[in-house]
Amino acid sequence: MERGDQQREFVIFRLDDEYFAFDVGQVAEIFAYQEPVRLPRAPKFLVGMIDVRGHMLPVVDLRLRAEVEAAHQPRHIMAIRLGERFIGAIVDEVCEVYEAEEEDIGDVAVLGDKLNSQYVRRALRWGRRLVPVVDATRLLTTEEALRLRRLRPNPRRRRGERREAGEKPPS
Repeated sequence: MERGDQQREFVIFRLDDEYFAFDVGQVAEIFAYQEPVRLPRAPKFLVGMIDVRGHMLPVVDLRLRAEVEAAHQPRHIMAIRLGERFIGAIVDEVCEVYEAEEEDIGDVAVLGDKLNSQYVRRALRWGRRLVPVVDATRLLTTEEALRLRRLRPNPRRRRGERREAGEKPPS
């Protein structure tokens, strides 16, 4: 097997001054940050929703999950695959898509007080840094995932937004 056959790709992102990664296969798309629309009675883990080409994407703030400061305005939202569903993840910045050699990826026993081991099982070497790899399938607890499935957003527009020609009013 050639050396290139042993590479895996990761999306490296920043939360305050900490760096994390998702396996590239778990990231469907990256968007410029837009303020999520808050939903009444939404679960606490959900900061709101954004409209992505006519589909409502529920959004969590990874800075809250990682318990890092939200000192800066976030720059990106990543659409993360959770099985057949997607969730938006607010991050301060997406840094790069990084190809790592298999020997640069290892299991993690404990990461101290940063991201809970529920979310992180591996780390990778990125230059001189060790970067925790977030497991998207563990991003939500079972209870949170069930609450998300039951959530039915009301497609109302923000104040001042207009319907496009031919669009039906919400019922």
